[in-house]
Amino acid sequence: MTYRTIPNSAPNSADEWIVALNDNPADGRLRQQHSQWLEQSDRNRRDWNESLHVWQMLDRTVPAHVEAWGRQLGKACGDTVVPLPQRRGRVALAAAAAIAAVLAVAVLPHTIRRLGADVATASGEIRTLDLPDGSRLQLAPQSTVAFSFDADRRQVELLRGEAWFDVVPMTGQTFRVVAGDVKVSVLGTGFEVRRDGRDVSVAVDHGRVQVDFAAMSQVLGAGEVLHLGDGRQLQVEKVSPELIASWRSGQLVAKNQTIREAAAALNRYFDGWIIVADDNLGRQPLTGVYALSNPRASLAAIARVQGATVHEISPWLLVISSN
Repeated sequence: MTYRTIPNSAPNSADEWIVALNDNPADGRLRQQHSQWLEQSDRNRRDWNESLHVWQMLDRTVPAHVEAWGRQLGKACGDTVVPLPQRRGRVALAAAAAIAAVLAVAVLPHTIRRLGADVATASGEIRTLDLPDGSRLQLAPQSTVAFSFDADRRQVELLRGEAWFDVVPMTGQTFRVVAGDVKVSVLGTGFEVRRDGRDVSVAVDHGRVQVDFAAMSQVLGAGEVLHLGDGRQLQVEKVSPELIASWRSGQLVAKNQTIREAAAALNRYFDGWIIVADDNLGRQPLTGVYALSNPRASLAAIARVQGATVHEISPWLLVISSN
């Protein structure tokens, strides 16, 4: 089977940087670009460290010229050089990274304890929880939360993923959701919070919430969505309430969403791994409604719209790339 390689542009993800550095270990300019990419955001550095850890789990062999850029890896990983895979095709290498990430699911219980989470969901699992105060929470797949309820506090921390909240009002006691450095305060409402690293969004179906971040504060009403990206800029937009938390009804409703974002959403319902091998394809906008109950068919439908191809590496590993 022949796969299209990732374009020869500057890498834009940890997996692509692993490929590029492994292909050109002695390229000083490339190492400098990699260093600049690491310094751009905490998220880049975190993704890089996690990807290296995945490769270490696979016990991959060290490339022949790893010493040429070992110091750069040491800087990113606390002066510990992590073995990387031997040279191979770009899409195949990205697929191998995905395999490693799937294997990492085996250590999920230990990860949950390390993160201090109280509840975590697996791929394709939506869990409904009745909270001590009578409020209700629905947790999307591959999501984790921690609780703090006592006589003076009603708080849920979203560590990862998406959660829907239907909050019961209580006089004199505010319900709070914490997602990283974002705090959401409510009295009685239905709303969704999504967290992916430092990216956080809050969407209100009914009622009102107050979102606090640093010195900024924003009140949201029904049909309003707030986005806080890695650049730490707040953006608010209006949407139809039926689009909010559409995963609760088994649908992925994409409105000018990127292909990479849509693939990531489908991946939470797939017993395996979905990766976008082409960064240009990953940035393309997508609008449509797709079934979460059949992520394989939905990914194929997205590919048809974009003129792309889905490669089935195995029953649990799908790669979408441009033709």
